[in-house]
Amino acid sequence: MSLAAFLFLLVLLYGAVRSYVWDRPPFGSSLDEQAAYYEALSDSLEQAPADTAGPSIVTTLRGSVASRRERVRLGLEKVNTERKELDGARIAAIPIPASVAAIPPSPDSFQIPVFFASMRKARGGANLDRYFEDKSAGAAGTSFGIARVWVAMTPRPGNVDGPGWCRTRGIPACDPASLRRGVIAALQVEGNQGWRSHMDSALTLDSADTRADVLVFVHGFNNSFVAAAERAAGIAYNAGFRGMVTAFDWPSANSIAKYKSDQLMADSAAPTFAVFLRGIRSNPRVRRVILVAHSMGTSLVAETLAGLGPDTLPKIRHVILGAADIDSARFVADLAGPLLARSKQTTLYASSADKAMWASKAKNKGTRVGAGPPRVVLVDSIDYVDASIADIDFTNHAYISNSAAVISDIFYLLKYEEPAAKRGLPQITHPPSKYYQLAGSKTRAGP
Repeated sequence: MSLAAFLFLLVLLYGAVRSYVWDRPPFGSSLDEQAAYYEALSDSLEQAPADTAGPSIVTTLRGSVASRRERVRLGLEKVNTERKELDGARIAAIPIPASVAAIPPSPDSFQIPVFFASMRKARGGANLDRYFEDKSAGAAGTSFGIARVWVAMTPRPGNVDGPGWCRTRGIPACDPASLRRGVIAALQVEGNQGWRSHMDSALTLDSADTRADVLVFVHGFNNSFVAAAERAAGIAYNAGFRGMVTAFDWPSANSIAKYKSDQLMADSAAPTFAVFLRGIRSNPRVRRVILVAHSMGTSLVAETLAGLGPDTLPKIRHVILGAADIDSARFVADLAGPLLARSKQTTLYASSADKAMWASKAKNKGTRVGAGPPRVVLVDSIDYVDASIADIDFTNHAYISNSAAVISDIFYLLKYEEPAAKRGLPQITHPPSKYYQLAGSKTRAGP
């Protein structure tokens, strides 16, 4: 053996032994931390050639590390099983509005009422998919109502059984009759006062607690009213949310060719959204407000919150921004501060695989908040989660609702009120700050 090879082996062995003896995870480390430690140590040992001098030392260390990794793996399996059982118990214990509890369950689907405010022009008629047009109502004003959305009952998070692929692709083989499950089953449009009266009734709980949680969903670019309502219901159901589901429907043109038009519409919707949000926040029957926005809807949310005047209303409990189509520089300089002032917890999901963010960057000539690493947008006290692992389709843009990994993380965020640092997500150092990363396989939620 050459002297260089011998010295190389000594360095590897010294590093491995030192890590094994002195740098072991401290007593009380989590199983996740121990698993990461032993995996890194095992990778280091794999670099040591087994056919050089002292192979017995390498073999012994590899065997010992493999044994410890297996014990940690078994421990994690046990903890995950117990946690799932605990999750089920906690979900069952969460108060649910009487309006939802009164809906008779179906063997394979579940109906969720989505309380909406839509700025689109109402066409009317029996065809619920085309009740609202893809244009602004203008002087006619905002329509209020309740859309009852069927979602498939499935243990797989992120699955919304709707016409999605058939509708957008125009596949002749798709049976329209079969698409009624998973889409809007009933639509009730009414005035603002009647809508708020129904909302108050729905916020009555079947428990001693007289307040309920409200989820507010704001859709993004290139969306219809039906898509917005379905996505709101799907996110709520798959993330285990048990409360009132609402959707603010700004008048997107529902066309990939009308990006600039949608930007103008989203910007002009801010005053209307501010009134809508204030009505929910000021309702004494509301306990927590969870605000979820996607794509261009994140800009509407952030700009609205930045434009709000002083008030004494409770803070929004969670603001969740997915695939944020917001200029990074403006977000850091002007929008992050108001977000932190108005919410108790803000989480950003971004993805370097999101092709819509690539297109938006070219269109707007500036990096977008949702573009993902390496151009991460880090602000103190705002959790930044890299969702690049979410491989759902060609664009990888709708991961906020269609990715099992993202939906599962939102589940833990809402149910346990834990920041990213305590949700078991791998931490990535990005001096002078850090961000978090979804781990696991690239799995699409649902079929």
